[in-house]
Amino acid sequence: VWVSQLITKTFKNEKNKSVLSRADFSALAVEGANSGAIGVEESEIIKNLMNFESLTARDIMTPRTVAFMVEENATVNEFLNAAPSRTFSRIPVYKEGKDNITGMVLKDDILHCVVEQGGDQKIKDLMFEVNVISDSMPLPELFKFQTKERQHLSVVKDEFGTVVGLVTMEDMFETLLGQEIVDESDKVIDLQEYARQKFEEEK
Repeated sequence: VWVSQLITKTFKNEKNKSVLSRADFSALAVEGANSGAIGVEESEIIKNLMNFESLTARDIMTPRTVAFMVEENATVNEFLNAAPSRTFSRIPVYKEGKDNITGMVLKDDILHCVVEQGGDQKIKDLMFEVNVISDSMPLPELFKFQTKERQHLSVVKDEFGTVVGLVTMEDMFETLLGQEIVDESDKVIDLQEYARQKFEEEK
């Protein structure tokens, strides 16, 4: 964000209008990389930054079809037995149906529960509130929202109130960097691509 603000402030004319367009900045980034003035990675980040405002939550979210969730009345042991290899650190919790998201649970809290209490506790006793956003929310607005709320994950709904996916701060950083931030235990890197493949297989 501070990079975007710096660029905007630097290239303002006397009428407070931007002298260079986003396309100009992208072209300069390419030229800078070709001339060796800046690195290729820095060039990509600048280009991604210029495109950031044109993207929405739907563009970068993890689709619902591959998003892992857990029913709130399941016990910790039931959850672990049903999904022993799941590696996600933040897991949305639903009641009865996946359009009724009631909260989120942390994997670390689940593990602590097993160690300290044996795992008989229900998931809903460990969960906490999760934010719900519109799939049309622009990324700059989403970034400010999640930073203000201090929540890493938000549930994404469409105009009809249907849950369509999940979005995290990590998704936004990956969009800026142009590459996936992969945890050692991640099994599928690009979940949007995985969702498309899954859809094709089921056709």
